Amino acid sequence: MKFTIRDLISLTIVISLSLGWCADNRKLHRANEQLQLENLTLQFEINSLKSYPADKRRIEEIHDAAKDGELPQHHAEEILFTVQCESDFRVRVRAMAVLPLLPEREQAIDVLVAALRERNQASAGDGVVPMYAVKYLSAMKATRALPEVQAWLHYLRSEQPFEPRENGQFISRTELFIAELMLEQNGRP
Repeated sequence: MKFTIRDLISLTIVISLSLGWCADNRKLHRANEQLQLENLTLQFEINSLKSYPADKRRIEEIHDAAKDGELPQHHAEEILFTVQCESDFRVRVRAMAVLPLLPEREQAIDVLVAALRERNQASAGDGVVPMYAVKYLSAMKATRALPEVQAWLHYLRSEQPFEPRENGQFISRTELFIAELMLEQNGRP
């Protein structure tokens, strides 16, 4: 079998084209992976911004101001309104964290009691809002809300409105908060 120069040149061209194609394909593959990674990173950023609305950021600013004791009256009113009227339960729960810091203690307790009375509404976050209301009522040592907290416990036991595991957790935490409120009401030893 004889190879001519023309055959060797043709073979060299084919090998060169194949090697060039492989190198190009690797570069394109790496560039594609990089673009997919950048796309995924951007999607995470977009999703985190969607799930963390401006209301939450605003509430965090107000919470920080309340911790420092520099809370203007209009911020207190904004927080009270948010807990009462916001449709997103996550925002409502964040706003509840500010209520123990408000100088308008009685108004804050009234708003928490109203949130505690919510039962099967979508804005109650499947029991999350009433449970946090119980938590913050206990933190505020709001003994006048004890009958409402006991009514919530009765509702949890009698209706069992949530999944058994969640319902059990809600009951045990509510019992704990009731015990704390009763200790406060009877005077801590």
